[in-house]
Amino acid sequence: MTNAGFRQRLAAILAADVVGYSRLMANDEHGTVVALETARLLFKAAIESHHGRVLDMVGDSVLAFFESASGAVEAALTVQENLASSALMRDDNQAMRFRVGIHLGDLIEKADGTVYGDGVNVAARLEGLAEPGGVTISDAVYIAVRNKVKAEFIDRGEQTVKNIAHPLRHYHVTAKRDLTDTFPDLVGGAVSASLQVRSPLSIVVLPFVNLSGDSEYEYLADGITADLTTDLGRISGSFVIARTSAFTYKGKAIDARQVGRELGVRYVLEGSVRHAGNRVRVNVQLIESESGAHLWTDRLDRELVDVLDLADDVTGGIARVLRYELIDAESRRSLRERPRHPQAIDYVLREAALWQRDSSPTQETIAECKRLLECALEFDPAMLPALTGLAQLKVNEMNTQRIADSAVVLGEIEDLVARAETVAPNDARVLQVRANTFILRREPERALPVLQSALRRDPNSTSLLRNLGWCTLFLGDPERAIEHLERSLQLDPRGKGRGSVYGTTGVANLYLGRYDDAIRLLGLCTAELPDLAFARYALAAAYALAGRTDDARAALDAFRRLRPGVGLTQLRRETLSGNVKYLALRERLYAGLELAGLENDPGQT
Repeated sequence: MTNAGFRQRLAAILAADVVGYSRLMANDEHGTVVALETARLLFKAAIESHHGRVLDMVGDSVLAFFESASGAVEAALTVQENLASSALMRDDNQAMRFRVGIHLGDLIEKADGTVYGDGVNVAARLEGLAEPGGVTISDAVYIAVRNKVKAEFIDRGEQTVKNIAHPLRHYHVTAKRDLTDTFPDLVGGAVSASLQVRSPLSIVVLPFVNLSGDSEYEYLADGITADLTTDLGRISGSFVIARTSAFTYKGKAIDARQVGRELGVRYVLEGSVRHAGNRVRVNVQLIESESGAHLWTDRLDRELVDVLDLADDVTGGIARVLRYELIDAESRRSLRERPRHPQAIDYVLREAALWQRDSSPTQETIAECKRLLECALEFDPAMLPALTGLAQLKVNEMNTQRIADSAVVLGEIEDLVARAETVAPNDARVLQVRANTFILRREPERALPVLQSALRRDPNSTSLLRNLGWCTLFLGDPERAIEHLERSLQLDPRGKGRGSVYGTTGVANLYLGRYDDAIRLLGLCTAELPDLAFARYALAAAYALAGRTDDARAALDAFRRLRPGVGLTQLRRETLSGNVKYLALRERLYAGLELAGLENDPGQT
């Protein structure tokens, strides 16, 4: 740094601008602002992941610099590729496209971070020469990256531009391969969610605040929050953030506009619950996240016995405000699902709150949840949330634990499902647990249409999407499985289920030969769920197939510590029966495990 407080340096400078920004704003101001904010998040993630620094994002422009020219070009290509495949690139005249220009030249940086210099001006002029959705680089950048970046460079010759003394030789750049982004927060983070959200009703229900003056009634506020999330998810065309992600904001002083940016939603619903005697008072308000404006408020007083009906009143009010209609009556809760026994309601709400509070449920938590639901059924044997909730807990138990009497537990699940089917046979949760019984019986082909039917009734159910992803994977369709699983992460980017989603998505990528993606996702899974054995052996296979022998051995050692004595023969025996396509995909996993050093005959199981 000089005495004058300036520093002169050589850097790669990236300048980007929206094509037709004024026209986009004139046609749809709100939608354009939301799309621009999403694009900025994507630019920021790409720039930082390629060792760059954002200098400015004023208006519809982006200015950044990089330590290397190749980093700048890789970041630009990554952004354009992701924008092109995102919901921002619609087929109509409202598509948001950027031009990007990159130059390698001098810039002057002040102590406060402000930059000047001819290099900035040249990058801006190159941006003006780029095609919509394209990247244009200077001759200096081309020389620096032509042997380092896998891309096609089209020489566009020299061009005289305003305020630049000499003609600019420039090149149009296109990627030669499919770019797979490796942003640390793209899978399941705010960027991913924002890119996909085009529904006018994208919303999160923040945890309601307990104003009862007694922490004992915290479960009531949590239960109402969960019930509202479920009912909002049944509004046609909605995109509702899962409650597990919403509850990460519980107890925090937050701003609705910040929540909207982080989760990629247009609306935030918040409220409070006050319990007094046998009555409950709920205050609720709907906020537009972009402006922070309060669109609708209401206060509802109910007897405790009617507390579950609050969701109908609130969702109905939101539907009127946003001009949406609720889905078919058959998808809504029947009168028989709305029990009138307050003790049964109380137990169900307590179970929901307990499950929600534990980010990684212990065996003690699971046992207590089962006890609470069994207590609810003692008071009301036909209570649908208790029947389906208890069945799902037992399904989870069979999926995650080695149960000696698995046939007995499966019989208990099927009995609960049969009872639930007498109450509401077409309810999404009933269909889901029925499909899970087929999966447990190793009949995924029977489960698939049932899960699809359930998802039509409850399109924002992240557990349904996870089940669909798992089922389609075992039917030999990893691409479709990834679509379902990524959708679940978009709806629930912070939820407790994301670890298993990372793992299944990682295996799907392994089957498709995308080993780097598989390693990244399985690594995220093992970080969330260190004792999940299948993720450990799948990670070992992915490392081996990618040629990373030492990492493969380390991952295999971690698997052996979890399941000593188990090898390929046992793993093959445990494989869910599937069609020929799935079994062929599975062979890729076994080949990787053999490369990693897992023996064919494990001996002891």
